[in-house]
Amino acid sequence: MSRIAKYLIAVLLMSFFGIQDGFGHNVGSIRVQKESFHQRRSSSRAAISSNHVKDQLLVKLKKDVSVSTFSDSISISKLTLEKEALRKPRQKNLEDAINKVGFNRWHTLLLKEGADESQVVAELKKNPMVEAVQLSNYYELFDVTPNDTYFPNQWHFSKIEAPKAWETSTSSEGVLISVIDSGVDYLHPDLKKNIVKAMSVREDDSSPMDTFGHGTFVIGEIAAEGNNLIGVTGLNWLAEVLSIKVFDEKGNSDDVTVVNAIMVSLENGAKVINASWGGSEFSQILYDAVSVANETGCLFVAAAGNGDLFGNGLDIGTSPIYPASFNLPNVIAVSATDYQDNLASFANRSLKLVQVSAPGVNILSTVPTRSCILCQGASSYAIASGTSTSAPLVSAVCALYGAYLKKQGKPFDAQVIKQKLIACSDPKESLRFSIKSGGRLNAANLFENDLIPPSPIRDFTVIHTGFGYATVRWTNTGDDGISGTATRLDVRYSRSPIDESNYEKATSRIAPPFPTASGQLQITDIAFPGDNGIFYVRMKIFDNVGNASALSNEVVVQLENFNTLIFDDAEHGIENWTLKGMIGPNPWTLWHTTERKSYSPSKSFRYANKNGRNYDTSYANSGSIESVAPLNLTGFKKVELVFWHYLSKEDGLHRDTAMVQVSADNGITWIRVLNSNSTNGRWVRENVDLSDFLGKNIKVRFYFESDPTQNDFEGWYLDDIHIVGLPKS
Repeated sequence: MSRIAKYLIAVLLMSFFGIQDGFGHNVGSIRVQKESFHQRRSSSRAAISSNHVKDQLLVKLKKDVSVSTFSDSISISKLTLEKEALRKPRQKNLEDAINKVGFNRWHTLLLKEGADESQVVAELKKNPMVEAVQLSNYYELFDVTPNDTYFPNQWHFSKIEAPKAWETSTSSEGVLISVIDSGVDYLHPDLKKNIVKAMSVREDDSSPMDTFGHGTFVIGEIAAEGNNLIGVTGLNWLAEVLSIKVFDEKGNSDDVTVVNAIMVSLENGAKVINASWGGSEFSQILYDAVSVANETGCLFVAAAGNGDLFGNGLDIGTSPIYPASFNLPNVIAVSATDYQDNLASFANRSLKLVQVSAPGVNILSTVPTRSCILCQGASSYAIASGTSTSAPLVSAVCALYGAYLKKQGKPFDAQVIKQKLIACSDPKESLRFSIKSGGRLNAANLFENDLIPPSPIRDFTVIHTGFGYATVRWTNTGDDGISGTATRLDVRYSRSPIDESNYEKATSRIAPPFPTASGQLQITDIAFPGDNGIFYVRMKIFDNVGNASALSNEVVVQLENFNTLIFDDAEHGIENWTLKGMIGPNPWTLWHTTERKSYSPSKSFRYANKNGRNYDTSYANSGSIESVAPLNLTGFKKVELVFWHYLSKEDGLHRDTAMVQVSADNGITWIRVLNSNSTNGRWVRENVDLSDFLGKNIKVRFYFESDPTQNDFEGWYLDDIHIVGLPKS
């Protein structure tokens, strides 16, 4: 059983469901409205493994290697080639995409009894005919945690301004949405009109009926029939939904089943695929299948996942969840927000990989009219939370806008729709350091007829430079020209001059601030990857529908060449530091080196219980990490302390304290130079000016102090600590 499955048993909410068996290809379907659709059924197999399908391998052959040649090369005592397990569509457009990605070169192998799995994998990796080999991973539905049976209004629609969008369009007819999930109750009175086909690709279950409830819930958010006087409404009142069952009644599936479902989706002409599920193991075959979808112009909307063992959201850049962590052009990874537009506590995030958030707390939708995991008594509706409930809202908006474009005589362009959806999200300061766009889904903005871009910024100026960074200033323009308030800034830098021809290739400043009102001055810091040299910087300003200004004036940043006086990345222990501390009346420190989190490469210094998740000791506690040897600051005209930290503590007046202090008298007295609040689940770079201590011998310490209560926080991590000096000449 996986660690995630173990957590489910312990907590029973905001997690993933456990994993068991199930794999294969299309074994049966049913087209609603009294039509039938069937395909060949293969013999079923049982799979018993905690992380992977037992005795099954997936192998991708190199180009120009025939199946028969490869089959002759493998040991028949260990392996057999499984025929027709992977679906490979024959339509011309799909065949071209499949060949381009190389998906047609994937095959399944069955291990014979007694064969050593790891040994066979190692042998196949050395085989000159093999491009890739992997175990067949399991996938888990992301829990949509049911709440109580009192059904509130569907608050999420007003939050994303769906009623305003409905003034323009309520139908996504003409754009097929594929929901790869646990099936659907295709007889549900609120769904049956919008389900054009329901099918199963599970080898052990030919029925498309949902016995779990997850798929029915997801489809209800997308396409519960609107304006029909019953139940709830989906974001698309009229829709075309293809339901493909890949998960069993316990929420379990695997590589072969889900990639077959993707191929079936594309065979049927899907333009949007919703994936409210995932797994922590990278899968090349799943990556290739999603790449085929990209080649055919199909958007792939993936839930970002629901956090760690304790229900705390993770960064899927460092703790990947697939397919959401696939950095592919057609993937839209979605996190979850609450009523106040805060990131839900369980919701995963990433400044690089999660493009947008959507409501995902206490969402009301459909569940099967019969018994299931998510069903609540006799009702066919339920309330649930999770990123599984956020992704369908994004899928629905993509389809709604895509259908609108088609009605205007424009093509369904996956990249145009993705970029428009991201640009039209509502910027939220609470999301700026968690989500790439810093935004929460807004359906109405996509349909707003606004052709006036903001005016360009013309007074972009450098006002200060330091070690690896510059402080810049500008006057904001507006939403329309110089009127109103713009929505976003895009600040880019390069080692070469920037113009319109190369702007997109320049590096973006991560998480820039949102613009203030037109005419107001604004200041921000830009950190550069090099510590010295010349950088060119320009920016654009955007309105709420994604209209961009022309380029700002260009500024040139000349970073001066600082000398490194101290550098410590925590990789070599605490040899440069003295650790001190108290727990209650007893001398003891909570400072230590750890691999739990790091900025680079694998270790950091941390203040917390060494084997725990917080700094709770049942007593007041304090501790410092103090530089061992005094540092002479003679001969410099500027000195800076630069470090990265991740801080999770009780904030507020008279609460826990995290500070940086400097002593110029060998530790007798200490002067505070920085007092820090929590960094909101992210690593933050701090630049502290130590020029007040020029000409002196100093020590530096990082000091943490806590009261005895409310100490269930992760503590303080420090990494890549620099003290640098700019020589006088």
